[in-house]
Formats: sequence, structure tokens, C-alpha cells
Amino acid sequence: MRVPDYVSGFLILVLGLVALFMARGFPDALGQPLGPATFPTIISSMLAAGGMLLIAGSVRRRIAPNPEDEPEGFERIDAPSWAIMAMIVAMPALYALAVPSLGFLLTAWLVLGISLWTLWGGLLRSAAIAIACVLALDFVFRGGFGIPLQRGLLSVPWW
Repeated sequence: MRVPDYVSGFLILVLGLVALFMARGFPDALGQPLGPATFPTIISSMLAAGGMLLIAGSVRRRIAPNPEDEPEGFERIDAPSWAIMAMIVAMPALYALAVPSLGFLLTAWLVLGISLWTLWGGLLRSAAIAIACVLALDFVFRGGFGIPLQRGLLSVPWW
């Protein structure tokens, strides 16, 4: 079954608008320009904009169809593609389950490292890129924004 883009776009638009409405109810941070609603507002706005783009693209294709855009039958998806799709679905669930006990640094490093290794290959390169990205994110959130991330196993006083 193939779902038209305008249906998917409408669902994504509704999800973005609901998330945007819910983010408005977050309390303000005292004395800080960036509060708890800042990032959910940005992400939900981008989600709603993406939904509108899907709807607009679908309407444009219906008005002036391009025969080259239509697939010529069913293409079978090979096993590595299924593994990548399963990994994309499983990694956020793994992150949500593991971050309370392992903390941000270890969990984000594992999730990003496994994702990069699955998509690119090269275990050492993926691990090194993941370490650099996770440390940069930790620096930005902890040092720049003053947002403490969960420490988990690395809850040492000097970190």
C-alpha cells in the first residue's frame, strides 16, 4: 500500500502543530532568554514546515505530473537496507532506554557510533567521529547553554 505524500504531509503538519501548541505551555526559565520551550518550539516548527513542503510538492506533482517521477513497479528491498531501516527505528528507542542509567555521553556515543558504523563502515573512524560529536554536544549544552545533561555512570565530581 502506498500512502500519498499529501496524507503523510498532513499528518506531519498536524504532529508539528500539536507539538508547537504543547511547547507553548512550558514554563519560562527565570533570568534566561532560552527556556525549556525553545528547542521543542524550533523542532516542531521545522516539522510543521516539512509537512507543508510535502503537501505542496504533492499538489505540484498532481497539477503538472512528470512521468519520470513514477516508479515502474515494485522493487524488492535487500537485507542490508532492512537492517539500516531497523537500526534507524531502534536507535532512538535504545537511547531513551539507556540514557537514564548510562548517561548522555556513553549513550550518545554508542548510538551515534553504531549508527555511523552501520551506515559508513569503518569501526575506528565511526567511533572517533562519534566521540568528537558527543563531546562537542556536551560542551555546547553544558558550557554554552548551561543545560546539565544526564551523567549516568560518569557522574564524577570533576566532569
